[in-house]
Amino acid sequence: MGPQILDVNFDLAQTVPDPTTPGLPIRITDRLTPGAGQSDRAGRGLNRDALLTACHAEVSELDLKIYSILARTVRISDCLAQPFSNCDAVRLRFKSVFFRGAEPLSYRMNILEYVDTCDNNGDCVYGEGQIALIFHVQVDTQGRLTGGDVQALPWCTSSDSIGCTYLGDPVLALFVLPPLRPGIDRQGDAAFARAAHLNIQTINSPDNVLHDTVNWLDLLRDSTWNQGFLAQVSAPICSAGSFY
Repeated sequence: MGPQILDVNFDLAQTVPDPTTPGLPIRITDRLTPGAGQSDRAGRGLNRDALLTACHAEVSELDLKIYSILARTVRISDCLAQPFSNCDAVRLRFKSVFFRGAEPLSYRMNILEYVDTCDNNGDCVYGEGQIALIFHVQVDTQGRLTGGDVQALPWCTSSDSIGCTYLGDPVLALFVLPPLRPGIDRQGDAAFARAAHLNIQTINSPDNVLHDTVNWLDLLRDSTWNQGFLAQVSAPICSAGSFY
């Protein structure tokens, strides 16, 4: 089989567009078509998106371990938000990404709620909103997670703000629970009693719970995820870590 065509498109629009019709596309391709891959449209800019910030050389063993643990323990529910939930309305869809924070042993998480609806004429509308969180993690000398916290970052104050929550009414709950094997393990009230818990309703809601401590020693006590390994604390980076 000969060389295959690489053709990648992504978008740097200031607001989140419909991904099926990029508004400010940038194209990377190895097609030999003259002018392929070029675009004279302006995105937000390299400096605005922090793309000129120096990155680290590599992701550490500790980072990889923590990404794996977060992906298996952080669970989001629009049904368990209190006192209001979305269970009686249209269920939410979301995607999440973990990446390293600016401080050592801090890890960012963005939850992106999204909706893609089409009318009878085939006209589709895509919308997306971001809830931003940060985890601070404590480890012992053997690299085992011991404690830490999770916090929902403040709501954005302007359309140009970054690193903040820009969805006014998330109405969701977040739990940090013991890891489980999907389709095998079941978790009841005892597991939720051990969980760290955030309740994110709306801006300035009295029902918001935007910070909680995480007892990793307790959450991981019955698993093999907290076996000792070499703890390497790395410098701040700007690369993504884990998606789910």
